[in-house]
Amino acid sequence: TRYRVEGLWPSEGRVMLAAAAKSGKTTMVAANLIPALVDGVPFLGHHAAQPVTGSVVLLNMEVGENTIRRWMRQAGIGAPERVVVANLRGKATALALGSEAGRRRLATFLRSHEAEVVILDPLAPVLAAHGLDENANADVATFFAWWSEALGLAGVLDDVIVHHTGHAGERSRGASRLLDEPDAIWTMTKDAEESDDGYTTLTPTRYLAAYGRDVDLPQQALAYDPETRRLTLTGQGKGKAAENKAERAVRKLMADGAPRTASGICDAIGGSRNPIWEAVKRMAGTGDLEPTSGRGKGQFY
Repeated sequence: TRYRVEGLWPSEGRVMLAAAAKSGKTTMVAANLIPALVDGVPFLGHHAAQPVTGSVVLLNMEVGENTIRRWMRQAGIGAPERVVVANLRGKATALALGSEAGRRRLATFLRSHEAEVVILDPLAPVLAAHGLDENANADVATFFAWWSEALGLAGVLDDVIVHHTGHAGERSRGASRLLDEPDAIWTMTKDAEESDDGYTTLTPTRYLAAYGRDVDLPQQALAYDPETRRLTLTGQGKGKAAENKAERAVRKLMADGAPRTASGICDAIGGSRNPIWEAVKRMAGTGDLEPTSGRGKGQFY
């Protein structure tokens, strides 16, 4: 097969998942990518995945053990026996990648579990534990040499490395070598919770974009199901998602049945007025907002 995940992850390839803080990177991995890899369900609702015949090993460096258990149970994984989770929060030095013995020990662990895919989530604690600087190309190259050797000894051909994005949120943080190593780069971003866009009352929308060798996914909004923690690509770019978000804010406000003018709606929601004003005009045009009479000047809805 050409892909581990159709259109997003070339077979025998490495993926870098670069994600902004609290954008849902572990949810993406534990409750979405792993179910696709072990159960063969479409990844993010659209991309066919080649299920493993061995196991998926998750090296969890960040999330508490009870939390990761709960999230994976919520995801309803059908073949949990094909998932191995090594909880290494605060124990990154246990990998000991800097020594040949440590790399062989990791390889032995992976072979013992018939690892076919390995996910490291996230990278930063491992670099810090080994005295490597994520901003130094030489140090990043050293890590990947150690990491690739360990995976090679274990016969693992597919891996995912999760890393944080920089402050701008559009690319992985650190040295440029981090962008050279992967075969595909997935970037998760989110709307700011507090900004001047007028949407501070809503849960921030997440977005995914991907590029690489035979990989090209323009930025799309992700829908989220809190009960299963499943994410689904909506096919909507950021602009369309922002329009829908403004309309949801208007619907939420107007659900109380109180008539308001367009200006009153903007004032009640807060933030920048323009996106909300435009949403009111669109919704009035489609009949989602019904004109009515009210006291004072201006059209009430």
